[in-house]
Amino acid sequence: MAGNSTKRFLEQSVDKHYFKIKILKENFDDLYSPGSGVDLSNANDEVKDGISHMRSAIKEFVFKELYVKFYNDYGEHIRRGQIKQRLRELITDEVIDAAIFGKIDEVAIPAKPSTYFEKTKAFFAGHTRFSAA
Repeated sequence: MAGNSTKRFLEQSVDKHYFKIKILKENFDDLYSPGSGVDLSNANDEVKDGISHMRSAIKEFVFKELYVKFYNDYGEHIRRGQIKQRLRELITDEVIDAAIFGKIDEVAIPAKPSTYFEKTKAFFAGHTRFSAA
């Protein structure tokens, strides 16, 4: 579940966090080894900041998405606090790192970030205009 949520986050955030996701994708395989986690000791400050920020954002996104799912599924029988506590215990940095490692290569990143005009054009293309007649 964490892997699918991570992939959704990355796909939704490519425009907003283009450079951080690009840094994450280009450097994550070199810095992560299954079992030992992420080693940022040899990375420069830009890579450290980009990866740290994205890991935190992904962890928060996964937590929120799974909380809503489990609350909808089990909210009648289990209290909110218990769901939150259990998710905090389960969603560790190691889980997030493994999810990123498993899904980062599936995320398509354009060669260059989209411009403001392209974002606006895509936004309006996805919405239907209504006349005030």
